[in-house]
Amino acid sequence: MKQDIAYFPFSEKQAGEAVAYILRRIGPTADKLKVVRLLYLADRESFRRHGAPICGGEYFSLPHGPVVSKALDLLKTPSTPGIGWSIKGGPDTNSVTLNTEIEFDYLSRDDISVLDEVIARFAPMKLWDLGEHLHALPEYTKPEGRGRLPLPTSELLRGVGLSEDKIAIIRRELAEQRAFDRTLEEAGN
Repeated sequence: MKQDIAYFPFSEKQAGEAVAYILRRIGPTADKLKVVRLLYLADRESFRRHGAPICGGEYFSLPHGPVVSKALDLLKTPSTPGIGWSIKGGPDTNSVTLNTEIEFDYLSRDDISVLDEVIARFAPMKLWDLGEHLHALPEYTKPEGRGRLPLPTSELLRGVGLSEDKIAIIRRELAEQRAFDRTLEEAGN
């Protein structure tokens, strides 16, 4: 296997707004698994179009399909202050509800365009059919039992058809961004 790209930093605010945007379009209440699947597909499409995700963070293959790991964790939280949605009936339920109108300050026009396309294409699908689609993606490997497998970002990028040259450029740009962020952190201390 080729060297993996360090994962893109997870943006809780962008992920929260992406959840709220999806719920605004298909909800206000929706199945958590459907929302998580749409988030993964949106990150995947954003990588294909722009070379960067909407949510970011680490990706895992779970028995029900690939996920944006921290976005899934966020959806398991009963409520997250300032994000604008809550889990209906608690963390053990299967639905999430948009409970307030929010401003979309962290999603770009490109992010919204990707979300609109993913929602239009995949939200009408039944949950089972959406799962079958995710299981057929080239980057997905079904884990044994109830386990999970890391889904390297480089495999996701190959899965959307990016060339090795484009993946190398993304790897270099991400390394440069991380070096810049470390410099800023050190300067602030």
